[in-house]
Amino acid sequence: EEDQEDNSPVLPGAPEGASDLEEEEVVEADAALEKYKECFDQSFDKVEFPADTVAAVQQTWQAFLAHAGSQEAAGEVLFNAWWEAAPSLHSAFVSPQKVLHLRLFLGFNAVIATLGNPLALKIEVEQIAFRHLNRPVKPAFVDIFREALLEMFEAELTAAHFTARARVGWQALLNYLGGAFCYVSREYSGRVKIILRSWRTANNVAEEKEKDPDAEEEEEDEADEEEKEEEAVTPVAKSSSKEEVTSEAGRPPGDGINLKERTG
Repeated sequence: EEDQEDNSPVLPGAPEGASDLEEEEVVEADAALEKYKECFDQSFDKVEFPADTVAAVQQTWQAFLAHAGSQEAAGEVLFNAWWEAAPSLHSAFVSPQKVLHLRLFLGFNAVIATLGNPLALKIEVEQIAFRHLNRPVKPAFVDIFREALLEMFEAELTAAHFTARARVGWQALLNYLGGAFCYVSREYSGRVKIILRSWRTANNVAEEKEKDPDAEEEEEDEADEEEKEEEAVTPVAKSSSKEEVTSEAGRPPGDGINLKERTG
């Protein structure tokens, strides 16, 4: 039989090899909640959260957005929760705060939208994790950010919107996110830095050639001129030596001196 083509769908924006991710084992339902009670960074898995947990988390997010009033305001509340909880990490936030507010909202919104799809969730989290390669991501920092966010939801939302099930779901999701960031940073940060350094070096060489495209040709012309000068000098030296030999050979015996005088 002929090999059948792999027509499995690949989500928009998914990296190459996304179809391979479909073959990975999935941490399912309650096992996921148990595994991600804490930040787990030893592997980066596809995770299928229980349906009721997914619904509770998504309902909490919608209630939070309605409470905040806008995307920017929601991002600002998220950012302020982390900012106040980790003063020692302020230097890690290098972008303007308004930019960070919107990024936080967009990142969380995309993750929560894919929460019920293990493949799409892993792809989305992976993409965000790679954008944090140059950030100090450690399990201890994940704990700080997780607790700050959970406390913020408790303070901003009513118990009807932030239920016990929602809290369990958010805790597992934040631990999954943090563990993925730690895993990607540990496993890929060094490799990516080497690639980027090599790329910068190659670009610098290309830029130098672009700035002075005639430099290489000038060097070649100079080398050709030097070779021509050497070739022009060498025959002169040879001809002068021949003249010396000829003059010696053509000189009359006794060099014009009376032999009798030499012998006395």
